Amino acid sequence: MDEIDTNQSKYARWTPPLASRAARKVAVANRGSYKGERVVAKGPSRILKIDSYGEYLSGLCIEYEASVAEIAEQLPPVGYHDADGVVKKHYFDLGATLHDGRRRVYAVKPKRRAAETDFEAELALVAGQWPDGFADQAFLVTEEHYDPIDVFNAKLQHGMRDPELEADAAALAVVSAMAEAKTLGELVAEIGLDGQGYRALVRLITAGVLVLRHRERIGYASVVDRGVSE
Repeated sequence: MDEIDTNQSKYARWTPPLASRAARKVAVANRGSYKGERVVAKGPSRILKIDSYGEYLSGLCIEYEASVAEIAEQLPPVGYHDADGVVKKHYFDLGATLHDGRRRVYAVKPKRRAAETDFEAELALVAGQWPDGFADQAFLVTEEHYDPIDVFNAKLQHGMRDPELEADAAALAVVSAMAEAKTLGELVAEIGLDGQGYRALVRLITAGVLVLRHRERIGYASVVDRGVSE
């Protein structure tokens, strides 16, 4: 029988996440629907409401793009006139603030529904009428945009987001001494903490301290270079 390690100094102290900033309530789940919430990893720890499986996948993939500093959901409504001059409101499902300060907003729709309603044309009307400073770019996201590599890596990174102080410090020390590209497996061996070391390296990828040399699913054979966010 293995003894449980109760040394809490290895781990960061847990604090409750902040409340969601969603401007619109997520409807109560019914049979066959996908509703819920998760905690964001970038920016202040905060609850993110999820209104569909598409929003779950796209939210994960967007958050773990290297250029993204913070994401939000169910943004404040944008008033606009549709093609017939009728005043309407649109709630963007997701928003992302980039490290360079630009802001993107996303409408998440099933591909068939978007095509049937000519939603791209509607989205162009919204983008042409939103107030100054609301966003710089708008995107329509459908299921065809969920790249399997992005989904795999985002789920992995999110699952390994929680800090482990001892492992994180050891991993950063090893990475800071890198003189050439190495595989994650080689770095894990140098760190000497097995799975804890691997998780710490994945967090360094999320932070931009390590950069994948090739577009691929993150794994022990992945080759990484030092990034610029040290």
